[in-house]
Amino acid sequence: MHLNRYQASLTHLIISAAVVGCFFSIVFFIWYPNPYFSIEDTLNIMVILFTVDVVLGPLLTLVIFKSGKPGLKSDLSIIAAIQIIALVYGASIIYSERPYFIAFDYKKFFVVRASDAKYMDLSTVDAKINHRQAGPTYVYADVPNHLSPQGKILFKAFLRPERYRELKNHLDNDFEQSLDLNILAEHSSENKTLIDDFRARHPDVAMNTLAFYPLQGKIRFIILVFTRNTAEIIDYILINSEEVPNNTYFNQKNLSERKDDNQRQKKTPVK
Repeated sequence: MHLNRYQASLTHLIISAAVVGCFFSIVFFIWYPNPYFSIEDTLNIMVILFTVDVVLGPLLTLVIFKSGKPGLKSDLSIIAAIQIIALVYGASIIYSERPYFIAFDYKKFFVVRASDAKYMDLSTVDAKINHRQAGPTYVYADVPNHLSPQGKILFKAFLRPERYRELKNHLDNDFEQSLDLNILAEHSSENKTLIDDFRARHPDVAMNTLAFYPLQGKIRFIILVFTRNTAEIIDYILINSEEVPNNTYFNQKNLSERKDDNQRQKKTPVK
């Protein structure tokens, strides 16, 4: 059967789209599951791959294809080779930068990428939390208690795999460091809208049963939402918590003191 250029280009498009679609599924659902695709700056590479493999390749076939043309197989082979090289190169970058561990380290979560992990001695990490190819693993980076707050920040436990522990067994010790959604909502109308949307998604969940922590990605911060009783992630909020001035962590005692201060100020007559 002889194909015309439109049929050949369409066939090329279907094959390319199928291959790229399978690859994108691996990226979205295994290597960069939500919310990591949106915070790890993979979009640019994905756009280039899509342009070369799904747009440019079939378009070149449409331009050069002519049934019976001398050297046609060589031309098509060159196009296919360019597509394969682009896919392999892009996939290698995306794979090497994929989230490997999501480590809680003194008040916030950090992404430890595969490019960082390959220089670490992972032999000290419990096999239960070192899944390697199964997507990112959440871990608790144990920070020495004797350090000052500044020392805990400088210690960077998230880069020390020998201090990795299973998250569920340790995170409850740090629930008092949860972000205060009310402070975040007061910062801007956009924040309030995002928080209202989050609350609408979970109408039957009491907010005091949840904990909220910043997650630092390559291009932005967001907030991960955990249940306090099981330390499991149930959602995330696309608020850049680091842009909120004087952002404090939730503490019931401090919150009560703040309310008492506000009430005293209202009762104090203006002189």
